[in-house]
Amino acid sequence: KIKFSDGSWENLVSDWSEQSKATNNDFEEYFENSASFQLLETECEKLENIAIAGVFALIDDQNTHTAICYASGGMTNKIPGQFMRVRHFLLSPRFDSQDVSFESYLIQSSKAIKALIDLAKNVIKCPEIKIHFKSRSELEPMKKIMQKLKEEKEINSLSTHNLWLIIKH
Repeated sequence: KIKFSDGSWENLVSDWSEQSKATNNDFEEYFENSASFQLLETECEKLENIAIAGVFALIDDQNTHTAICYASGGMTNKIPGQFMRVRHFLLSPRFDSQDVSFESYLIQSSKAIKALIDLAKNVIKCPEIKIHFKSRSELEPMKKIMQKLKEEKEINSLSTHNLWLIIKH
C-alpha cells in the first residue's frame, strides 16, 4: 500500500519521474495531464489509514514501481456479495512508452492482474474483483490476459459489464 506518511508516495513519484526521463517523456506533463494520477495522489493521502481501501502499487524485484491503482473492498445494494473495486489502473511510464513491445505490455499487465488477485484474496478478502477501464481499447487486451489466466486456473470466471472486467477467483 502506498502512503504519504512512510514516504512511499514520494518514492513512486521519483521512480516514475526517472522512468519518464529514460523514455524521453516529461513526467511533469504526464502528471498534469493525467486525471487518474492526480486522483490517486488525493486518494493516497485520504485513505492511508483505511485497511481495505487505498492506493496500491506493484513493485518488481529491482524495486521499480510497475503499476498502481485505487482498490477498495465493499458491498452495494445493487450487487450481491462482497467484491474488490479497482479503478485508475495505470502501468508505469516505462510500460506506457511506445518503445515497449505490445508483448511486454501484456506480460506486465498480467503480472499486475495477478497481484490484484493476490490483494483481493489475502488483504481485502473478497472473492470477486471488478476492474474499471477508461476505454474499450484498454479493456480488450485485458480480456485476452484474463482468458489465459482462466485457462491456467488462476481465476474461476470472467465476464464484462460495460467497461468493467469482473473476475471471480
